Amino acid sequence: MIRMKNREIGTKRNKFGIPVVVLDLKTKQSYEYLSIAEAARSFNTHPKTIWRIVYNNKLYLNRYQIIEKKIIKN
Repeated sequence: MIRMKNREIGTKRNKFGIPVVVLDLKTKQSYEYLSIAEAARSFNTHPKTIWRIVYNNKLYLNRYQIIEKKIIKN
């Protein structure tokens, strides 16, 4: 497994972790979480599962798209 250094371009780690956005493809609603761990708690799953979904561009439960929130740097 390749370790990411400071996460990819355009992202910024905060003191809570890597912020993510979850899009529910069924209802078209989006949710923002301050970290992968927080998103994992809301789905009642392990953070490693969410991490794999984010970095492999897969759908979670064939319904949720989870992406890393991009921070625009000035």
